[in-house]
Amino acid sequence: MRAAAVGTVALFVVLVGNTYSAQRQVQLHQMQTQLLQAQSAYAEQVATLTNVADPARVASRAGSLHLVVPSSVSQIAPVSLDTPLPLPKLAGNDVVTTRTYQ
Repeated sequence: MRAAAVGTVALFVVLVGNTYSAQRQVQLHQMQTQLLQAQSAYAEQVATLTNVADPARVASRAGSLHLVVPSSVSQIAPVSLDTPLPLPKLAGNDVVTTRTYQ
């Protein structure tokens, strides 16, 4: 009698655990789907804004924006913001030191 009760309780705990695990897996799948949709929408927005801010496009619309139309447009290569800039080289005898200490 006692063994049957313990077995029944153990079976009930296993079933509840499996049900809870299945629900969490469904929630995880739903959250992953939402994440993928949000990443896709973000990528589309970045692509749209990149095309709008293209220097050649801005230069071609300069006249309609009452700006001086440039004779040429040069794209500057991107640089990492983590790379420190070198100290400036000045002509003369002055010593250049950094104001930031690391």
